[in-house]
Amino acid sequence: MDNDIISNDRTTHKDESGALSDINTFNAFLDIEWRPSGGTEHSLRWLLRDRDRNGLLTSGAVVEKRAPGRNKPKLFIVKSKFKAWMLQSDHNRGAG
Repeated sequence: MDNDIISNDRTTHKDESGALSDINTFNAFLDIEWRPSGGTEHSLRWLLRDRDRNGLLTSGAVVEKRAPGRNKPKLFIVKSKFKAWMLQSDHNRGAG
């Protein structure tokens, strides 16, 4: 996966009310959620690489945003939906 697909900032986005939401950039999610729970950058990139087949997109756990004139999307991770996706069995996700 190309690095330009994933945001390099470590910010958490705010909703319209100014409160922190659970939508994170790749690096924010990696640093705040994934690494502290024992995950590696490589393992998260692997999951995101297969996002269209493993259910991350359809579950809403990963959101793709495309800038005008760019083919590759910027990825955002929705923490609550990502956690729900992780708690599902592979059987329920269609894995094999």
